[in-house]
Amino acid sequence: MATAMLPSGFIAAWMSALCPGGYGYAIRVDLYVCQANDCRHQAAGDSLPFQPRAFDYPDLILPLQAQGEVDVYIRLRSQGTSQLPAWLISDAQLRHDLLSHNLLRGGFMGALLVMGLYNLFIALTTRDRSYLLYSGFVLSFLLLHMSYEGSAFQLLWPSLPQLNQYALPMLFGMNQLLLCLFVARFLRLSHHSPIMHRGFS
Repeated sequence: MATAMLPSGFIAAWMSALCPGGYGYAIRVDLYVCQANDCRHQAAGDSLPFQPRAFDYPDLILPLQAQGEVDVYIRLRSQGTSQLPAWLISDAQLRHDLLSHNLLRGGFMGALLVMGLYNLFIALTTRDRSYLLYSGFVLSFLLLHMSYEGSAFQLLWPSLPQLNQYALPMLFGMNQLLLCLFVARFLRLSHHSPIMHRGFS
């Protein structure tokens, strides 16, 4: 529970609850904003469908639609130990920060997508399995990263929150398997080191 004084003149203030470790940890966050005898409740997290959120963004951003002194209650449900940093930010500053973050996220994920598709094209034209395995490794890492930071939930399965419980461990296992297969083939371990080849295979 915390008491906050929302500055006068703000059209809206916002609480951003960013949960390190991705949505596999923040099952549900409930926010209660109480002022006088009125309490307003909001909920978000990976156990709820994505679309009802106030902001179309992977992190949990919950609006505080009040002015003056308010009491704020936050309840976090998770499957393990979690941290819940939260802060108040103005509407204008939030939108500016989201624009910068979206540019960085889009650039990083776009670069991985181009790398994966480029190597997939080379694999199809040269019939070289090394390129195919590397392409699979890069694309599976892209999906792993998107699942970790919430973009996969936002863009790929927004109405299926139950997938969040399985996506991260499955994609991590797939990514590591493709990495081992790629290393073994690219370094020709079957020829240079049969013992290591058995370990990677």
